[in-house]
Amino acid sequence: MGRGIELEVDEKTREIVERVARERVEKASSRLDERYLEVYEYLARVARKLRERWPWLSILTIYMLILLDKAYEQAKQRLNEFLSAEWHVFRSGKKTWRIYPKDKGFYVMIGKAPKGNFNVVLPLDNVATDVFIKGLKLTARVRWYALRGWLLSDIHYSRKRRLLDAGTDQSWQVIAISALLNDVVARIAVRSLILGKNSLNFAWRILTNILLPWELKGKAKEITTEKFVLRIKKKDVNKLKPSEALTLLTLYLGDGAIPNFKVNMLHILANNRDLPITGAKAIQLAQKMLEVSGEYGELLKLLQVRKYQYLEILSNRKANNVVRMHIVVAGVKMHLILVGGASHFGLEARVLETRKTKIPENFAELAEREGLKVEETTIRYKGWNGRVYEYRAWHAYTEELLEFAHLRPQAYCVYLKYLYAKREKYENRCTIEKVQRLIDRIIRDARKHAPKTLEACLEELGQES
Repeated sequence: MGRGIELEVDEKTREIVERVARERVEKASSRLDERYLEVYEYLARVARKLRERWPWLSILTIYMLILLDKAYEQAKQRLNEFLSAEWHVFRSGKKTWRIYPKDKGFYVMIGKAPKGNFNVVLPLDNVATDVFIKGLKLTARVRWYALRGWLLSDIHYSRKRRLLDAGTDQSWQVIAISALLNDVVARIAVRSLILGKNSLNFAWRILTNILLPWELKGKAKEITTEKFVLRIKKKDVNKLKPSEALTLLTLYLGDGAIPNFKVNMLHILANNRDLPITGAKAIQLAQKMLEVSGEYGELLKLLQVRKYQYLEILSNRKANNVVRMHIVVAGVKMHLILVGGASHFGLEARVLETRKTKIPENFAELAEREGLKVEETTIRYKGWNGRVYEYRAWHAYTEELLEFAHLRPQAYCVYLKYLYAKREKYENRCTIEKVQRLIDRIIRDARKHAPKTLEACLEELGQES
């Protein structure tokens, strides 16, 4: 293997690169057998399940098993040779190095990643084969829109050469992407072994000639992604076109464009912005994406795709936000909010002055006349355009709200109705207990100051007195 011109490497850099290489290779050598068996057993299990429903994909999976065997044997041999040989370090880029074992025809690539981490890769040679792929029985529209999502996240496409190039370290993605191809010959390869700090993965590659009916080049990735995000944020998710939901599904399944789901929150990356879709909208979106996935969704379920399984869990989950409830003070609606920290929850009533909601200048005085002491504050918010916006806001907390209920007992019913509904939305035991402690506190206060109102309220809510 030609090494080209040896570039200068200072002693300190050489020591760091060699130390990282030795650590990663030693760890990879000890874990290679275990990782190989994990991937092999998974692919063998998938091949059996695919045999009846999708025989062409089953054959593809069997070819992947053959390639995995070759990749394992070559990787094992090279890791052993690497540890037993003398090394030569070559600088191949500004922050990349190649380490060649003496008199061996391979190298280990090391790259400096952000935050001081290192990417370490062991390239493999000639672990590839050509496979005929028939794909799933999908309409052309479904096929193209699903493929568009993969292109926006993981795949490169050259329209001039009509070459689709997909790379992944997840073996299930090879099958998931190939399922969208139709009557083509694709080259499947295991191109390297990725030596992570705490992981070990085989890197797959799919190459095929295919003509797409639409262009995707330049900055189309960011623009198209942002279009989907903004449509979902600004419009009802139920108005999302089926084709767009399907594209978002495969975009979400990809490695690059969308980070993982967080608790009840979908984050979509567009133009380097992290745009969240929270609560009920994330659930509606998950439901829509599952509805339109059809036969492709059945395949993803069979492949045990974790992100797809999480979508199913999310779509079956109750939204954490409840119907907004409020009390009326001096003709102004103050919405109830559950606030607190690690040990307890409290109740807050809040109103924010906006262009649509005008609040009287002397609202604090008017509210106090009706029995509620409120605190006026200023909220500052920085918009996407960099401008800082200021809003006037009025707050009242648990103690003030209980004093207000002494004069207006029906407020107890509003508090309890809100808290019981909120409690039903939570699944964490500690959170439920904190909400229950706040409910008990309000019930004790109501029993002391308005027992009849409390009894009627609990009966209406179907709760024990």
